[in-house]
Amino acid sequence: MTCPNSDIKLFMRLEPDIPKLTHQNGIKTRVVNGHAQVYKTPALRDLEAKYISFLKPFAPPEPWACPIHLTTMWYFRGSAKLTSPCWKTTRPDDDNLIKTLKDCMTRCGFFKDDSFVSLDTIGKMLVPHDAPHGVEIRMQKLPNA
Repeated sequence: MTCPNSDIKLFMRLEPDIPKLTHQNGIKTRVVNGHAQVYKTPALRDLEAKYISFLKPFAPPEPWACPIHLTTMWYFRGSAKLTSPCWKTTRPDDDNLIKTLKDCMTRCGFFKDDSFVSLDTIGKMLVPHDAPHGVEIRMQKLPNA
């Protein structure tokens, strides 16, 4: 299995804020000639393109193919009155946020398939307007069980 011993850490800054769009609400269904078709909305395709353009330069030389711990911390822009970070307890749900990001990381070659992500740690916070907002990403090799 291909899996380096060094972690991958990066921060994807998103301006003006993290899009509220998730994979769940970016997938639609239509009926064509009596058959249901599932498709991605233009907004979801745009979000994927944004993620891929940021992620591609940071991809490892070879996709990881081992048990992976993926940690993501999502920093959303808070209200103008917010002076220190606090936990975000409103939508979007963390499990819906991660789907599109993992799919894009797979397409960029971070891991052979997102099924190699055996452990997810996901957090969401609101941060003051002048604080960086975006997604902190860390990828680590898990020890063999």
